Amino acid sequence: MTSKWLARLEDFESDVITEQKKIPQSFSPLETVEVKNLLVNQSEKIIESRFLQILEAVTLYKMQGWIRIHSSYLAKDIYLKKNKWTKVPNRELAVYTENEIKALKDLSKEELMTLHDAKVIFQGTISND
Repeated sequence: MTSKWLARLEDFESDVITEQKKIPQSFSPLETVEVKNLLVNQSEKIIESRFLQILEAVTLYKMQGWIRIHSSYLAKDIYLKKNKWTKVPNRELAVYTENEIKALKDLSKEELMTLHDAKVIFQGTISND
């Protein structure tokens, strides 16, 4: 799980580098260097902050067996838990196990939304079977 988050951080770092390339050409060489240094310093702080947030989330997940996350695909908060026996504090949110997430891996956003709605309505589980 940690390696996936590190890959996301690398993607984020690549986005920051892209932003650096957008510095106006009207800047003097000295101004350009100063702006690049400022962007690098800010991006390092952001990356460090995000890394610490991810590390905290991974630690909580390992200790509790669950974590509340925001799904950008669903635009909703959900619980991610290790297995079906792990209890979560609030059953009003949708709950996904690691196996369910694996089963959803190769689906389109539309398919994910449809399965999520069915899961919530029927209070069911999702599997590869």
